[in-house]
Amino acid sequence: MAGTWLARSRRSLLRLAALAAALLIAGTACDSGVGGGVTTTAGAGATTTAGGGTPSTDSPTTDARGPDVQLFTLPECSVVPGGALSGADSLTIFVAVRNGGPGRVDRLVPVRMESDTGLRSSSNNAISTGSSFSALQVDLSSSSYNRDHRFVITADPDNQFVERDESNNGLTVTVQLSARPSTASNVSCTSD
Repeated sequence: MAGTWLARSRRSLLRLAALAAALLIAGTACDSGVGGGVTTTAGAGATTTAGGGTPSTDSPTTDARGPDVQLFTLPECSVVPGGALSGADSLTIFVAVRNGGPGRVDRLVPVRMESDTGLRSSSNNAISTGSSFSALQVDLSSSSYNRDHRFVITADPDNQFVERDESNNGLTVTVQLSARPSTASNVSCTSD
């Protein structure tokens, strides 16, 4: 009985840690003067949404005085067994959305992440200053392990911002997942 209680407590703590991370991300966005939201979808799985924004499909032209949304990532990602709000395992990729242009970004920037293996996630992120990174998460299934995943991450995928340069809004990250870990683990991820 003590072992069962301990296992349930451990799963609950991992879920609370994932929730705390999501709230921290939203809190960071709120501290910068804008609200935030995260949507996570696993291949054919359920979708979880917190906060949000309204996408636009208008196709703007470029503006030499406009903002220049760019993405950066860290070389390390993490896997947390049972760490997603849904109870699934979660993979986290850390990205920073930065403005390299003279124009201001006065609202959250939509970010979309899709893998060649069907994993998807989207979020609304505040512009990062300094060394702060936001966590993009996807739910993993048992078939997600022992393979590589190539993620294409795009900031402002629907061209909501009139930018100085629209060609630098994306990056590609390859994540190598080995066997399912029994505890939270860092995994290798490289950007192209």
